[in-house]
Amino acid sequence: MALVVADRVKETTTTTGTGAITLAGAEVNFVAFSSVLSDGDTTYYAIVDDSNQDFEVGLGTYATSGNTLTRTTVLASSNGGSAVDLSAGSKEVFITYPAGKSVNRDASGNVSVSGSVTATSFSGNITGNVTGNVTGNVTATQVDLTGQGDLRLQDSTGGEYVALQAAATVGSSYTLTLPTADGSADEFLKTDGSGNLSFAAAGGGGLQSMQVFTSSGTWTKPAGISKVRVYVTGGGGGGGGSSTSNHAGAGGGAGGTSVKVVDVSSISTVAVTIGSGGSAGSSADGSSGGNSSFGSYGTGNGGSGGDGGAESFAYAGGTGGTASAGDYNITGGDGGSTTAANGSGGTGGSSFYGGGGRGGARFASGAEAGKAYGSGGGGNYSSGADGKAGIIVVEEYA
Repeated sequence: MALVVADRVKETTTTTGTGAITLAGAEVNFVAFSSVLSDGDTTYYAIVDDSNQDFEVGLGTYATSGNTLTRTTVLASSNGGSAVDLSAGSKEVFITYPAGKSVNRDASGNVSVSGSVTATSFSGNITGNVTGNVTGNVTATQVDLTGQGDLRLQDSTGGEYVALQAAATVGSSYTLTLPTADGSADEFLKTDGSGNLSFAAAGGGGLQSMQVFTSSGTWTKPAGISKVRVYVTGGGGGGGGSSTSNHAGAGGGAGGTSVKVVDVSSISTVAVTIGSGGSAGSSADGSSGGNSSFGSYGTGNGGSGGDGGAESFAYAGGTGGTASAGDYNITGGDGGSTTAANGSGGTGGSSFYGGGGRGGARFASGAEAGKAYGSGGGGNYSSGADGKAGIIVVEEYA
């Protein structure tokens, strides 16, 4: 049983009263109801009695037994919307498409409908309220469900459904665009903040991996990474070496450290520069450590070398390197100074990662190079020790 609307279907009838219509055969150049309807099918009909100026439009149910059309629902009539009490004589009965049941495009190509939509195909825009079931293939450039209406996806039996609905109040209109392909198992949908949805691994946003650089090179973004936190530490300064036998050189300063979170959604590679450790001074000042950088996103400057050479008694420790461009910047620790004859060499400054090298003992060699990345080397009587090279640590987050 189905609702059927067909063209050029018209018959005559001599039925009287308000009951079912017995169909008496097709008129010339028309076809009979039986040629388009099966038993139990419904259709929209019109009855016209020109002799008595009566009409009736409604929904009828066809029966093959007796070739009849029951006047199931009267939509309009000359009897105030009720079934017409048909008089004797011949009347015309034909299939029609009532205006109140029609769906049409307006001058802009839009279709405004209410009630149920059943279609095998449709193209164009649908605006207004759509309630009930939509079956078949519906193709549209836009469907507007007003009044916080919901889009219902029914289960296989049609008894239950899943509905999608807008919030009661939307601050400003936005569009969510689905991904171009399905994701992997256990992934979830996320937005880029512009309405574009994509699949991401479960637990996205957490630490996924880490790259550590102790020599210059290039950072390459792994798949699925959207943000990184970068620690950039410059090289430590070298310790000074005194040229005076009873004086000891000062320790080198540590490199500074820049810490920054970088959105790398649109970045694939970044140049990495690692600052070298400063060289030890031999009867001279130690040299400064080199600067480390992660592109333009963070710089850790090297620490200064400790005093040495032929200065009298007081040797100033190297100053710690500064840092820049980070979300926060940490200045490296200063190297230890020496202020008296017959003393030990100054200790190297401490970096973000730990302490510097120990100064040499009185009248002896043995100053230690910087221990932690970016720390300063220790000072000594004759020759100080080297500072430790810098480091860059890249923590990678989905």
